Amino acid sequence: MQWLARITALTALYPWLCALGIYLTWGMAWLTLGKPPRPALDDPKTITFIAFPYSVVDFMLSMLPIALMVLLLALLAQGILKGRKQPRRYGRIWGMAILLWGTALALLFWDPLGAFNWFLD
Repeated sequence: MQWLARITALTALYPWLCALGIYLTWGMAWLTLGKPPRPALDDPKTITFIAFPYSVVDFMLSMLPIALMVLLLALLAQGILKGRKQPRRYGRIWGMAILLWGTALALLFWDPLGAFNWFLD
């Protein structure tokens, strides 16, 4: 059962890992360029030290829908296996998963530093 809890935790934190990767790539581009990278002018694919981290984070972003499906399946499996015995704990797990995904996606859409816009440009 520990493996199911680990899968749930990892997939619940996955959008935060993507957001962290975007902002780290943006920070590396800032250090490389000496100024904050600008959308449509500083392409992340053409900056020398950013090409590999950009590719990794781009792949991570493409896996977001799969991570969400795995999370839902893991939560469903936990509900079947543990939900009847510990309904409060199961509800807290659902709540934490929704909170983690919601806040990470809100951060990416709010985009206070413009990193997400630069990354997708």
